[in-house]
Amino acid sequence: MNVYHPISFGHDFHEIPYLYRVEEEYEVLKIFFTSNADELFVLQFENFAAYRRSKESFAYKKIDELAAADLLGNVFYEILDSDFDAWFSSDASGIAETLNTKVYLISLAEDFFEVLAEEPPRLERVILPT
Repeated sequence: MNVYHPISFGHDFHEIPYLYRVEEEYEVLKIFFTSNADELFVLQFENFAAYRRSKESFAYKKIDELAAADLLGNVFYEILDSDFDAWFSSDASGIAETLNTKVYLISLAEDFFEVLAEEPPRLERVILPT
């Protein structure tokens, strides 16, 4: 059963951000999102093992779990006892036990990302391209 713990990266988002783009390079995942018309952020995961993306309209279970825990409206979470981690561990046939990973959830306006990573992500503000 997923247990969600909100986490903060030192920035309070007054509205739920929208996805801008996703970049994946070898073991680095970058999720770019906008919090309003003139702020662009990137959440960067080094050494990620896996991730999955769900569109909001297909994530009713996740939305119900967050609502039941009174956690809707947060952007970042760590997930304990994650069904994604359980799936990954069983699919990786023992390799996953050698990794020291955590599962992070990024809840955007229309997208959910679950990321299995060995290190916490880093959040940075970036300049919007003109």
